[in-house]
Amino acid sequence: MLRSGASRSRCMLSRAEGAPQVFRPPTSAVRGNPPDRLGYNFDGCAPEVVQLSMSVRSGRLVLPDGMSYRVLVLPERETMTPALLRKIKELV
Repeated sequence: MLRSGASRSRCMLSRAEGAPQVFRPPTSAVRGNPPDRLGYNFDGCAPEVVQLSMSVRSGRLVLPDGMSYRVLVLPERETMTPALLRKIKELV
């Protein structure tokens, strides 16, 4: 059954830059097959969404459609493009 309305996620997980990439939440946040979210409520996004669409309003990360998040989790990678790094600095 599909849900309608806004998600209540508190956390946005960004996938790694580069291609090809598939969004996979951290193993600490899921279990089983298909994965169960272990009580966590999160959404995933492409780094382009962070770079082009995300802003801060009232201390929350906000997208143009009105979705908002308390936390942005970045992937465990040693590198990041300068443009995305600038955006992260701007959001902070």
